[in-house]
Amino acid sequence: MTISSSGQLDLAALFDLHQRQLLGLTLRITGDFALAEDALQETFLSAHRAAEKFRGECAPATWLFRIAAREAIRQRARRDARRARDLQYANQDRSSGPDRQPAADTVLSWREKAQRLLSALDRLPDDQRLALILLSVRELPAGEIARLLGVTPATVYTRAFRARQRLNELLGGDDLPAAPARA
Repeated sequence: MTISSSGQLDLAALFDLHQRQLLGLTLRITGDFALAEDALQETFLSAHRAAEKFRGECAPATWLFRIAAREAIRQRARRDARRARDLQYANQDRSSGPDRQPAADTVLSWREKAQRLLSALDRLPDDQRLALILLSVRELPAGEIARLLGVTPATVYTRAFRARQRLNELLGGDDLPAAPARA
């Protein structure tokens, strides 16, 4: 139970109950374990600061997952901005040379395919990536995802569908896991 007898959120119990799932969510959004941990820590701090404002319009877990998703997206955006700045500086300093292309017959290992998938996921719009991850990877019900994101279940399915289409384009037709059946 995450609501105490006095009607207040029991944050310690809520964190203990959902910490692993929240870390999984933040890791899938950020693609980086250290960033995911940072996002999780910020999630807990944000939840602690906002606990008095919790209105009970959704389940406490949904509220916490929403905070985690937003924080992970923020962490990812900060990282991407840093990378863009670093790349800009690196491009200014790099001397021009021949591009190295891998041999066409190079067989990608599972790890390389996983890295390609994560890279492609990073290129998706945040709303599509989040819908796809929550629906297909975390296997949350569309109704719960809809409440979490403040949209309809149909929008969740549409975003996940569009994310799959875009991933297929980015990955050049590599096999993607099957879409979950609508509930």
